[in-house]
Amino acid sequence: MGGYFLVSSRGQRSRTWFGVSLILGGLAAGSAGISYQAFSYELKCAGRDFCALTNGYEIAYSLMQVASMSAMVVAVAYALASVRTRRAITVYAVLNLIVYVAVTVAGVLLPSAFLLSFEPLLLFAVPALGITESLWASGIYFSANDVLHVGMLAWLAITAWALGPALKDRVSEAARGTHGH
Repeated sequence: MGGYFLVSSRGQRSRTWFGVSLILGGLAAGSAGISYQAFSYELKCAGRDFCALTNGYEIAYSLMQVASMSAMVVAVAYALASVRTRRAITVYAVLNLIVYVAVTVAGVLLPSAFLLSFEPLLLFAVPALGITESLWASGIYFSANDVLHVGMLAWLAITAWALGPALKDRVSEAARGTHGH
């Protein structure tokens, strides 16, 4: 889907940023699959007395996931916000990514299990916490990670279907030539 939005961008920055977001999200999912599902033991524990705290694939997953979400915020800003608001949202998205990169670097250098955990990732990518506990209390055995991924898949499918053909940048009043005339 990311390639589709990039190829069909037609000069629309919203489509370009949405495509970038989807590609980064896909690369993040691939990194997560390699480390967390496919080769977790081999990458973190094999041949060691104690398992490693993390590895490059997990770090790449976290960084690309937050970069993906930040790019998606920029895409939405181009599609829906006025020029002034778009600038503010873009600055927020860039700062969000920069701060998360700093948190991740600190986690690697210290090393800190918390700074490299899923919780800070959620703070930078998803506004709501406490999802797992609420679901488990209701007898639904999903984790916040499961909710994030299932929700993202549904959201991506709906977004691609609903916005795919029509996504484009919001045109400012100045670009329309109205200037209040």
